[in-house]
Amino acid sequence: MQSRRWTSRRNTLPHSISGEDEVVCFLRSSGTWRGEFAGVPPTGRHFTACTVDRIRFSGASIASISTVCEVLGGFSVMHQLGIVAQQSDV
Repeated sequence: MQSRRWTSRRNTLPHSISGEDEVVCFLRSSGTWRGEFAGVPPTGRHFTACTVDRIRFSGASIASISTVCEVLGGFSVMHQLGIVAQQSDV
């Protein structure tokens, strides 16, 4: 189902930083919205979003994962997809 919602989806990992017991990953995702998501019909628009993930380890296990989405864009993905109006459109 996921692949039908977001066609041409691409994930890239432009940067990562590792320390003694943690890894910080900068992830960029993009694609086109083609299927219903959370009850909202698709707009067929393209999106690009960035996240920063901090993964902490305890031995060989993951102890915690923290994610910050759209660090610089606020609601930019919802704007790109046409779900909400941009500030200048209001």
